[in-house]
Amino acid sequence: MNITLNSEQTEFIQQKLKTGRYQDANEVIVEAFRLLEERDRTYQIWIEETQ
Repeated sequence: MNITLNSEQTEFIQQKLKTGRYQDANEVIVEAFRLLEERDRTYQIWIEETQ
């Protein structure tokens, strides 16, 4: 799979790399997916609790 990032997304990744917390762009993207999954789980729990 190939993914094309716009200039803002590329700059965001570059800024994250400059912090030293991430070794490469892949680590930034993996973390983003992990956070998205966490948000989706939290939302699903909220939906189930409020029905």
